Amino acid sequence: MFFLKANDMALNYFDWVKNNHQFQDVNNNTIEVQTPFLDNFGDNISLIVIKDGSNFKITDEGYTIWNLKSNGIDLMKNTTLRNQLMHSIIDFDSANLSTNNEIIKVSDEKNLSQSIHEMTQTLLRLSDLSFTHSSRIKTIFYQEVLEYFSENKSQYNYFPNFYITGKSQLKHKIDYLFFNKDRERKLVKVQNSLNKNSVDSVLISWLDTSSYRAVNYGENTTLDVIVSGENYSNVKEEFIQALNEYNIGVVNFDNKEELQSRFA
Repeated sequence: MFFLKANDMALNYFDWVKNNHQFQDVNNNTIEVQTPFLDNFGDNISLIVIKDGSNFKITDEGYTIWNLKSNGIDLMKNTTLRNQLMHSIIDFDSANLSTNNEIIKVSDEKNLSQSIHEMTQTLLRLSDLSFTHSSRIKTIFYQEVLEYFSENKSQYNYFPNFYITGKSQLKHKIDYLFFNKDRERKLVKVQNSLNKNSVDSVLISWLDTSSYRAVNYGENTTLDVIVSGENYSNVKEEFIQALNEYNIGVVNFDNKEELQSRFA
């Protein structure tokens, strides 16, 4: 009969870790460490260790944040909750973020092995931000939009977060009502991304509330959908055309000039 022994498992695991780390000299003061651990995009976690006086600097050379951004996840937008999560991970792990987006950890020689291990875990946790639940991402983006308009109240005249009752007696959520410089009324819905389901939802709410809007806001009231900059480039042209057929605009949140032109 086979008995599972914790000590044997631990030895096997540590042997695997030891045998699958690769250390390569770059120059007299620098070593590259290739770990066996993969980030969420299938790449090995790699580190650079640099002798710096009596201490050692461990860095990812900016790769982690660059790789996330290349895959549509921008951690460096200061107004986002995602940015706050990044800083909380870095601070909790006693690491630092440089001006060129390097994750850095400083260690003395005695604790260098432990620091390499801790740095690896830090980068894995940052990589995990790519798996943020879709509902969480929507909340983060909605908060980002809210913070932008709140911080720029001198430019925008708006009323947030209310419902319009449609002909079906269903209530449809509207994220913003803007009054621009010409006192035109512009309704806005905020969507992290656009797919067939969200386009259908927008069209249904727009058509169902036509009578209410005509009476309460005027027939010239328009609707725009604000989409996150991360996902705007991936919006299919057929979705934009479908919305445009009903004079519903699609606005890239990262294009602040267009936001100001439409809503300020």
